[in-house]
Amino acid sequence: MSKNNKSIKTTIKNINVMDLKQTFIKTLSQYLENIQILETLWQEIKRTT
Repeated sequence: MSKNNKSIKTTIKNINVMDLKQTFIKTLSQYLENIQILETLWQEIKRTT
C-alpha cells in the first residue's frame, strides 16, 4: 500500500470518529434536555395534585 493511500485511509477514519463524537454529543444534549423537560413536568404535576 502506498504511503499516500494509507494517509487517506487514516484521514477518513479520523473524519468518521469526529462525526461519531458530534452525533454522540448532539444525542446526549437532546437526552439531557428531555430529562429537564420531564423534571419540569413532574414538578408541575406534584404542585397541582
